[in-house]
Amino acid sequence: MSILVERTVLLAKVETTYGTDPSPDTSNNFIAVSDLRINPNITFNDPAAMDVTLSPRQGVAGGRFVEVTFTHELQAHSSGGSNPPPIDPLLKACGFTSTTGASDITYQPVSTGFSSCTIYCYYDGLLWKITGCRGNVEIAATAGEVVRFNFTLQGLWNTPTDETFPSSVTENATNPLVAMGGTFTWGSDTPVIESFNLNMNNEINMAPSIGNTYAFYAAYITNRNPSGTINPEMTTLSDIDWFSKLNNATLEQVQVSFTNGSQTCELTIPKAQVRNVSPGDRNGIRTWEIEYGCVRNSGDDEVQIKFS
Repeated sequence: MSILVERTVLLAKVETTYGTDPSPDTSNNFIAVSDLRINPNITFNDPAAMDVTLSPRQGVAGGRFVEVTFTHELQAHSSGGSNPPPIDPLLKACGFTSTTGASDITYQPVSTGFSSCTIYCYYDGLLWKITGCRGNVEIAATAGEVVRFNFTLQGLWNTPTDETFPSSVTENATNPLVAMGGTFTWGSDTPVIESFNLNMNNEINMAPSIGNTYAFYAAYITNRNPSGTINPEMTTLSDIDWFSKLNNATLEQVQVSFTNGSQTCELTIPKAQVRNVSPGDRNGIRTWEIEYGCVRNSGDDEVQIKFS
């Protein structure tokens, strides 16, 4: 029987102990994703030994780990408030920690004490269990389209197995949030933008070990450099002087929000810095193509994601 692409389920759960499977289940840990791809990273060793023939010798598989990529169309928890969104374990595996308020939950990055998660990927009867996952997230929003969180995570190798495909999942989530009806501010300015992009740019490195069954014992986040782009409509410099911001290394707060009327996701960059300005064209309307970076405020706070 054929294995169908559309019959794909992803589950994710925070690990209490790094690399130990916490057994995510369909009742509590389902996350709606698309474009799910499993990318095994396997070192295959071809023997270098020479003899009387040119024919190759038998090789052997060596070190291996797994990379998984997918897109989540942004959802909040269906009950809103301080309830964590479906992607809570993924954000934590991408170097964030959460703070719960009376009616909201806020995520911001850390430099120590990184969380990890186990991901189950069901391919219509085939199950990949990826433990010890850590990775990176990129946020992309275009006017009138759903807001997308693009994840890339790496984790420890576990050989896939045949498993019964889930008959149902429980989804405690809203419909996807769309980039419309929200707000965007850059300092005291309110430029008209079509798209917003923010990439945490986490550096992920797999730690090798000859004592591990598959030669790697952990995925580490070793650095980050959050940056992004916006494309505001071009105006005169007397309106918004992007070159002055660039030349003076001006640091300003950036806020963008997405809402479905009852639940809201708000991204705050306390200190954003313009890195490049170039002219662009969008359907005959001139634009500015702005590249920016996110720098520390007091440390581990250059990006904040709040659900309320």
